[in-house]
Amino acid sequence: MPDSPELRESVVSAVWRRAAGAGLREHTIPGSLEGKRLKLFVRDKIWKKNLESMAPQLLFRLNALMDARLVDYLEFEVAENKFEADKKETLADEAIPAVSAELVEKSEAIKDPALREQFLKSAAVYLANQKH
Repeated sequence: MPDSPELRESVVSAVWRRAAGAGLREHTIPGSLEGKRLKLFVRDKIWKKNLESMAPQLLFRLNALMDARLVDYLEFEVAENKFEADKKETLADEAIPAVSAELVEKSEAIKDPALREQFLKSAAVYLANQKH
């Protein structure tokens, strides 16, 4: 897995959108990844409570899509104000599928973080198109 915390956070955030699926994606925003703890912002207290009850299944799905255990705990925080600001970014990212841990690890050879992230996004889209 990548040594860079920023890259790990970027990968986990992109994979979260896929793990959450269309139904949950619009009600959660990935926040920071501190160690193996992923903070997720939610629309309101009701979503927080519901997602907390679903956390074990969501955690399993997230790690399975990454083919690695990068996250051990999901923390849900109510942040209604974040959803309007994130709406445009969510639309842009929602088409980005997950990439394998092996591909992420091999991408570490790309020294420029922005270029590496763009490579992973492009590879994910390409691989998703190959499945269809």
